[in-house]
Amino acid sequence: MLQQNTLLVGNGLNRASNPEVSWDNLLKDLCPSCLRIEPDAEGGKIPAPIQFEMIGANLTEGQQRRLGGDAYSALKRQVKDGLEASDIKCRSLHNRIRSLALNNIITTNYDSTLEKAFPDDSETFRRDWPGGSKYLFGDSCIRGGVRFFHAHGLLENASSICIGYEHYIGYVQKMRSHFLNKPDEKHSSSTEKIDEIVLSGESEEAYWPNLFFSSNVYVIGLGLDFSEIDLWWLLTLRASYFKTASPKIKGRMNSIVYFDVMEYDKQKEQKRDVQNRAKGTAKAIALSGLQVEYRPIAADTYEVGYDKAFDEIEKEIEMR
Repeated sequence: MLQQNTLLVGNGLNRASNPEVSWDNLLKDLCPSCLRIEPDAEGGKIPAPIQFEMIGANLTEGQQRRLGGDAYSALKRQVKDGLEASDIKCRSLHNRIRSLALNNIITTNYDSTLEKAFPDDSETFRRDWPGGSKYLFGDSCIRGGVRFFHAHGLLENASSICIGYEHYIGYVQKMRSHFLNKPDEKHSSSTEKIDEIVLSGESEEAYWPNLFFSSNVYVIGLGLDFSEIDLWWLLTLRASYFKTASPKIKGRMNSIVYFDVMEYDKQKEQKRDVQNRAKGTAKAIALSGLQVEYRPIAADTYEVGYDKAFDEIEKEIEMR
């Protein structure tokens, strides 16, 4: 049985096509001037989830009342308004994804730019999320035969926007309960649920974390900061699961490839040196240690780099 192909996309494509779309700029708009969010002299930077928690924790009572009482919900609404005002456009990089033979697209973005790159045909299905839904594990829609999943929430539902640590931890709790259920009448071991997912070759339900076990995953445009603990937890669970799995299960092990696209000045550096240096970073070493293939791509511009990554993905899918 052939495994499905999944693309996991971060904000990199939006930023390459729309340079004004920046988390740093958005957080500066939300952050009181008394809170430092700039990198320090050693290059240390406060992760976005902590910045968000800092902003919420330091709002005055007057500010909370003006925002509507609930500081975190109000800040999420401001994030929603800020991104909607950015009016992120569908550009060539988004359209390029249509050429890939994909079954699923997972994105950590809150906007629906990727969906707009696909035809709105008779197959189109869009889920209506109940108001107040906080954890969106299912597919948001199907377009052109491709399922779309918003791992960290959708703009249409501000409460689903995952940005603070409390929300990330909630995701980990939900996933742990889903995958590592205690033995019961249906499951004789805590990993039997994952066994079913791996051996079936597809998700038994529209649930994006399953795809980390049941499909080949190509990651692009995603910074994968260590603060994104839900994704790192999934990768560690996958690595430990396959390490102790039976030969039958190991024979079904999927592949995950992380493309690290970076700009470099070819007048000052050699591409090979830039890419070799990237392989020695903490993220590269961590991913390799968790059975994720790390591929650095240095290019004159991000757009060129992403195009090269798409070329590699397209070729690999064709060869499978």
